[in-house]
Amino acid sequence: GLGKTATTGDTLLLDNGTTVRLADIKAPEYWPGNTPYKSWPHGRRSKEALKALTRDTSLTFFCVRRRQNMFGDLLAHVKLPDGRWLQEVLVTNGDSLFYPSIATPEITQSLRDAEKQAQHHKKGMWALKAFKATNALGPDLKTGWFQTVRGTIVKPAKVRDKFYLNFGDDWRTDFTIEFEKRIEKQ
Repeated sequence: GLGKTATTGDTLLLDNGTTVRLADIKAPEYWPGNTPYKSWPHGRRSKEALKALTRDTSLTFFCVRRRQNMFGDLLAHVKLPDGRWLQEVLVTNGDSLFYPSIATPEITQSLRDAEKQAQHHKKGMWALKAFKATNALGPDLKTGWFQTVRGTIVKPAKVRDKFYLNFGDDWRTDFTIEFEKRIEKQ
């Protein structure tokens, strides 16, 4: 079999140069060395967890319907030799986030449940303050950063081909989610 190296908490680089991105999860960003980007809290730990789970073992890859992402990486679900699903192990341990795609809706419930349990038991990243839910109208919102945001939608709106979920009365300053009409039915 091919050798592999965990480059982040959700990416494996195979010896043949193929990059495999683990489908339906998102690990905290890890940026080693001199890059203009800053690693997220738990980023290095997430990478080390993937490395430990995949070291010196053969893996079985199952490519998803949309085989590649926009970077040309293979998108795959992975089974460990003992039959466990790698993505579920990482999410259960709090080393990755559930990040569903429309390509594999049939498997999302088990990952959603695994993440809820990891959050409830404060496993891995969920024990860190950086991953605690933020109030949609509170002062702790950070622009350009991953956050779990909780609040009540006070006013949904449709403008041309976009939908907006407004969590406050002033859409210019309050937290708002924007998505395109094509996502509406998904």
